[in-house]
Amino acid sequence: MSRVLLRLPCQVALSLGLGAVLLLAGCPPPPRVEAPPPPAGAVDFRIESEPSGADVQVDGHARGVTPVTVPLAPGRHTLRLAKSGYFALDTGVDVGPTGGAFKGTLVSSH
Repeated sequence: MSRVLLRLPCQVALSLGLGAVLLLAGCPPPPRVEAPPPPAGAVDFRIESEPSGADVQVDGHARGVTPVTVPLAPGRHTLRLAKSGYFALDTGVDVGPTGGAFKGTLVSSH
């Protein structure tokens, strides 16, 4: 015999006697955080990692997953590469007037 324990806008928890099961129904997808529009004079900057598939943040904004090319203004930027099972890599990069590239090697956390 099941009974409703908790009802939230998009969650229902049911008691099944042996434990609780959480069912999600009708939940909206999480909000997307958009990167800022490319600045005037932006150039292409290529970001790669070993292994690939790392989440990329530039200046605190999510910009995709490696390998990725992002439009950036020339100058200094902060870069973060993160992947489950690896230590995050935080560094500064200098983007030249014609663009550039960065390849970072992630170190296993195991």
